[in-house]
Amino acid sequence: MPDTTTDSDTVRPALTHDGHIPARELHPGDILQQHDWPLHVCAVTLDPVLVTIAVTEFGFPLHYAADAEVQVLA
Repeated sequence: MPDTTTDSDTVRPALTHDGHIPARELHPGDILQQHDWPLHVCAVTLDPVLVTIAVTEFGFPLHYAADAEVQVLA
């Protein structure tokens, strides 16, 4: 069963110098930079190989490989 995260009380590892983290480290409250769009993460569902992310800007989920590097805004 996938693990769904809906609160932002979890601790994250440090960001790289360019703000990238593995997709599996995203948490609600993060701001994901996708191309030109800053997207506000409201829910994250973890699977061993896939991460499903709900953002406030879209009515559909985004999917990333768990190890894919994504950029977050600090």
